[in-house]
Amino acid sequence: MRLLVSLFVGVLLLAACSTSSETPAEPPPPMPEMSNPRDFNDADRDACAAAGGFYERAGMLGWYRCTQQFADGGQFCRDGSECSGRCMAPDGPRMDENGEMLPVTGVCARTDNPFGCYSTVKDGYATSTICVD
Repeated sequence: MRLLVSLFVGVLLLAACSTSSETPAEPPPPMPEMSNPRDFNDADRDACAAAGGFYERAGMLGWYRCTQQFADGGQFCRDGSECSGRCMAPDGPRMDENGEMLPVTGVCARTDNPFGCYSTVKDGYATSTICVD
């Protein structure tokens, strides 16, 4: 388990050092349908790796999924159309003293993992925070 966590942290550190491109990259190739998300097998792992992903347990049920990284992950954005994935608002919505929404700058999601709590950015403004389990 420590090896898996160390490997995951290493991959994240390497991804943080990658250079960014001017335009969003093409989305990763689609992952073939998994045989059973509760029991990720060698064929699923191989298909995930061939699609450029890595497998991990995610969500409340802890089922395996093939998580794919986006080439533009970590770049600044003002709308999801500028990213291969979602444009995330790390600090959530911002408002002035009158309750009016303030514009925000987001960050392109690093992976396609949909789980966790987050706000997205649409047309320069953060949406309400949602939690996906």
